[in-house]
Formats: sequence, C-alpha cells, structure tokens
Amino acid sequence: MVRRSHRVESIETDGDGYLVSGIDDSGSHAGVAGPVPFRIWARYVIGADGAHSAVRAAVGMTFPGETYPASFVLADVGLRHVTGADEATISLSQRGVTVISRLPGGHHRIVATVDTDDIPAAPDRAFLDALLRDRGLVERLTAEPVWSSRFRVHHRVAEHFRSGGVFLAGDAAHVHSPAAGQGMNTGIADAYELATRLAATLAGADATVLDGYDVNRRSAALEVLRFTDRMTRVALLKSPVARLSRGALAGTIGQLGPVQRRITTWISGLQRSPLHADLPAVTSAPVRQTTQGPTRT
Repeated sequence: MVRRSHRVESIETDGDGYLVSGIDDSGSHAGVAGPVPFRIWARYVIGADGAHSAVRAAVGMTFPGETYPASFVLADVGLRHVTGADEATISLSQRGVTVISRLPGGHHRIVATVDTDDIPAAPDRAFLDALLRDRGLVERLTAEPVWSSRFRVHHRVAEHFRSGGVFLAGDAAHVHSPAAGQGMNTGIADAYELATRLAATLAGADATVLDGYDVNRRSAALEVLRFTDRMTRVALLKSPVARLSRGALAGTIGQLGPVQRRITTWISGLQRSPLHADLPAVTSAPVRQTTQGPTRT
C-alpha cells in the first residue's frame, strides 16, 4: 500500500521490528480536520527519503561530507540554434563549464558552474542568455525558463547503510555532485540489491545475506563520490591557464576510443552494477503478515 502525504517523525524498536510514527497530511480521514498521527509496524524499514532523511536521523546514522564553495545554475528552457541535436553537450570555456541536454517534450536542461554568488534565486531569460553568450555558445532562449534555480553541491556518504533492520538507499545514503549523472543510477542500484536481499530473507534465506548490502553499496557510493569529486574540482578550476589545459585535455581524451568506452561503462554504472554481485537467489514470494494494533506490514 502506498501512503502519500505521510511524514515520518520517529522510529522505535518494537519486538522483532520497528514502530514508525509520524503525521498523515493526506486529509483522507472523514470528519477529521487537519493532520492526524499514524503508526506503522514494520519488520524492516528502508529510508529512501532524500538528503534530509528523517529515517537516517531517527536511528542516529551520521552523514559526513563537505559542500563545494562554487554555485551552480540549473534551468529547463526552450532553446533555438541548438547544437548537438539529441546529444548532451559540454562546453569548457574560460567562464566555466556548461552542460546542455535535451529533455522529453523538446525542452533542454542547462547546468552551469558560476564563479560568483551574485545569482538570482530563479535565473531569468536575460541572465541565462547572457551566460550562454559570455561562454561563446550560440544557443538562446525562446522564452522565459519553464523552471530555474541556483544551488550548491554537497558530497556526503552515510557512515553506515544499515542499522539492524533499518536500511538507507538513494540520496538518504549518499549525495554528490551531478557531474557524470551518477545520482539516479546509483540509487536504482541500491534499491535493486536491497530488494533482492530482503526478498531472499523473507523467502527463507539466512538473514546474514543482508550484511552484504552495506558492504557492497557503501563501497559503490564511495567510488562514485571520489569520481564525481574529481570531475567537479576540475570543473571548478579558476585559473585561466588551468581552464585552458582542461579544455585541451578533454578534447584529446574524447578522441580515444578505448578511453571513451571505459568512461561510458563507468558513467552508466555497469561496472558497479549489482547484477555482477553475488546476490542470493529468491526461491519463493515473500509472505505479507498483518496483525491488529498499529498497522503492520
């Protein structure tokens, strides 16, 4: 059962499982105005609730890391004079790095590093056109952005991805620079491996199969963080000489076929795929049990 507009506030150990408590803001309770409390009993809890994870905080798992000093601009826009057709393009100019990629429906996404903090909270057409022009790009906006923002980039990995029967996945477990587009793929891989291990356990496998999740996925997250950190620091170079060297090196690497293939398999996540891991076999469907009292699942 999917319960929308439910906000978790606490998790307590309860027998062989956990009592998850919080607030239901769905407004689906007849005759009740405003939010109401809820409680759910669960054998296992998966915190996939983002970088500000309430689940992670509730079980006291730390989230060490850093914030990069530079700012980024992000915008979904209509463009004219687009180069690269359906391919993502990366521009390494003296003014900064700019990535333009096509979105479904014909719009494009712009992600750009910006050296100054003097950025509007929601950059408009004039700001973005000036940014593109100053970097020698021919693209121009056809109208005001569909959506735009400025943001700072963090890189953090949770101290552990498991505490007893509580697990972390996705942004609740790791956040990092958007360089190379690793975030979604890494989170999906977390979910696949954890779901496989939980299903095998509920189907009768030894509970020790759950131990591999923390080991495998935290190792993968740290590898991604190191890679994206290097790419981000290269993107944020401030020295004109260093930026010029960066562009020349990138152009050389782009012509090397074996290097391109290696980068492609790495960025796609295939080299860290849980499909390569020694995952347990799921011999039968897990059994769902319910009891009276707090909702149990």
